Amino acid sequence: MNFMSIASGSSGNCLFVGSKSANILIDAGISCKKICEGLSIADTSPEDIDAILITHEHVDHIKGIEVFQKKYHTKIYTTKGTYLQLKKKRMKLDDELFNEIEAGVDFRIGGFLIHPFSTLHDVADPVCYTVTDGTGKLSMLTDTGNYTEEMKKSMMNSNILYIESNHDENMLMAGSYSYQVKMRVISDSGHLSNEKAAELINGLLWKGLKCIFLGHLSEENNMPALADITTRSMLDEEWKYQTDEPELIVAGHYAPSKIIEL
Repeated sequence: MNFMSIASGSSGNCLFVGSKSANILIDAGISCKKICEGLSIADTSPEDIDAILITHEHVDHIKGIEVFQKKYHTKIYTTKGTYLQLKKKRMKLDDELFNEIEAGVDFRIGGFLIHPFSTLHDVADPVCYTVTDGTGKLSMLTDTGNYTEEMKKSMMNSNILYIESNHDENMLMAGSYSYQVKMRVISDSGHLSNEKAAELINGLLWKGLKCIFLGHLSEENNMPALADITTRSMLDEEWKYQTDEPELIVAGHYAPSKIIEL
């Protein structure tokens, strides 16, 4: 299994997961051109993408899906509630390529076993995903203001974690957002703060964890160095007891990450 963040943040999100048996995207919130440029780094053709898994209907997760599907006839996997919202946005999607999924019900794409689980966000029917194959497990969680024990349970024993570390609470509260928007961001249906992300990751540490990605950083209310140091300061005591310390990567807004191979 290979994993790469193609783009991450309020400006657009797109993740790549590939193997010999299948290649998938999780979200397509950047232009089709940018997606293809990212895939070229992974030595993968857009024609080889078997499916796009959508988490929810906000534009930073769906921006490129219409053009990408039109050009490459790619299957879409998402919940019925999310797909109906895409249609309400008058997106021209091929209904025959839509595959309805349900939180808690596993499905397969090639050699990948995918587990969708519910998240807390102010949209119709959001989910995030774990992806497993014979070599390891990837878990991703973004766009949720808090996490539940069910989410945490789904992500246990992951080899790669991609976790939202959206904002620093002090920067958010001192920033230019309106009071209403600030309250939305910090609510349970908003976004994970640096501290909440670190707290979750701390509960998911185990000896098989190879890499931690901090993703979906706010460009206005966070800084990569701040997300990094907040996580490290909260996790250092746990890491001392591990033989191999997991690598910590802050996913870039516009530049693809390096490829992590399991």
